[in-house]
Order: sequence, then structure tokens, then C-alpha cells
Amino acid sequence: MELVYFKGTFGFSSRGEQVRLCMALGKAQYKETPVTFGEWRERKQQTPFGCIPILKTKTIEIAQGPAIVEYVSKQFNIWPKDPIVGAQAQSILFFTELDHRHQLVRMKYDIKDEKERSEAYANFCKQKLTFYIERILATLGSKAYLFGDFPTGADMVVFNFLGRTYQHVMESKAYYGPEIATYLHRIATLPTIANFLQMPSDFNPEGHMELPPLK
Repeated sequence: MELVYFKGTFGFSSRGEQVRLCMALGKAQYKETPVTFGEWRERKQQTPFGCIPILKTKTIEIAQGPAIVEYVSKQFNIWPKDPIVGAQAQSILFFTELDHRHQLVRMKYDIKDEKERSEAYANFCKQKLTFYIERILATLGSKAYLFGDFPTGADMVVFNFLGRTYQHVMESKAYYGPEIATYLHRIATLPTIANFLQMPSDFNPEGHMELPPLK
């Protein structure tokens, strides 16, 4: 398999990292092909829907982050086996991508004035991020992970979104309580995820994720 995604670290807008986290959790062997924005202009018309990330298999190209996450998770046994629970996991993917990440991405790139963007971030965090965290904690309940004792691809998506939002959106930091911080740190300390986060490279220069402190 080959994963094509944007080169560099784009914080909460990086849809490639959530797939790479799933690959790390599933101990998958695959090829990474990070591309620059300049290279992307040449490649765009050759992609299924004019967007990346793209996962290339021997027979087909899969586009759209949630679809790739679900496919990879099923391939490497990090997806709920019960189809009903699997549908719940899928709903987490779309809840994250369509209702939350997409809105933040639009603010990041569409609002040019820094003060106006900060105000938009603050409003988003107060209204949307608090609701998102509330729903994630409700799904989590007393479990270690969203759907039981073992992490799934859905956990990786939530971890990527909440971790990078905390790291890159200053206005979000006040809304992370001890329960969500504990959950995020639990994922970050999984051996394969800890190794992933500690490996800086030319296409992941930060090589770490800032998380809310444990209290």
C-alpha cells in the first residue's frame, strides 16, 4: 500500500496524519509519499476526487480520510467486529470530519485577518469544541477507549483532531478537562503511537504532539 498526503505538518487540518496513526497502531507496512502543494497541482487531476490523502492498493485508489481510516482499520484489526458498533465508529469519523475539522480548516484558510480568525476560533471552541468533547466523553463512558478495552481507528481520528487542535489553536486550551486529557495521554503512551510521535522527519518536522496536562 502507498499513502499519498501533503508534505509538512498542518496541525488540525492534516487528514493524512490520522491515517498514519492508524497504520502505526496496526503495525502496517506501507509506503509514504508526501507531496508539496506545487507537486499537488500537477497530481490533482489524476486523483479520484481531486483531493488527498489517497491510499493506493494493488487494485484501486481510495480517497477521503474517513474511508481510508475505515479500510485500514479493518485490514489491520483495529476496527470493531460487531457491525453495529462499527457503524457507531464510522459515525465518530464523520462527526469529527464533517461537523468539526472541516469548519476549523475553512477558518484557517478562508479568514485572512488574524484577529478575525482568532475570534472565529474562540467562538468555535466555545460552541462546537465543547460539544464535541462532551459527546466523545459520553461515548467513552468508563471504558479505556471509545469502543472497549482496545483502541480502534476511531480513537486515532479523535486523538489526531483533539491533540492537534490543542497544539495549534490557542483558543482551545481552556476547554480540555482532566477526563479528556487522561484519554488523550492514554493513547499517546501506546508503544506504537509513542514511537510514531517521537519520529521527526522532513515531512513531519515537529515529531511530537502537545497534549493538555494531566491534573
